[in-house]
Amino acid sequence: MSQPRILVVQALEQWTGNVDKQEFLEIPATMDVAREEAAWFASGGDSSGKSFAEYLVSQGAKALSAEVWTINYQ
Repeated sequence: MSQPRILVVQALEQWTGNVDKQEFLEIPATMDVAREEAAWFASGGDSSGKSFAEYLVSQGAKALSAEVWTINYQ
């Protein structure tokens, strides 16, 4: 059984005061993310009405709900 391929899409949301937004996607083994990114930009990128993560889901990726812990030792 092969391991799932997990992609983390990070984007600065300028309109929310530069809050870093992360979306986790399971991508199919056959998906070429670089090619999909080029296709998304060619279709208008953010101005197309879809975020990159939404575009990838429309192409077969699955959105994941993940609990993420970040520990920053000072």
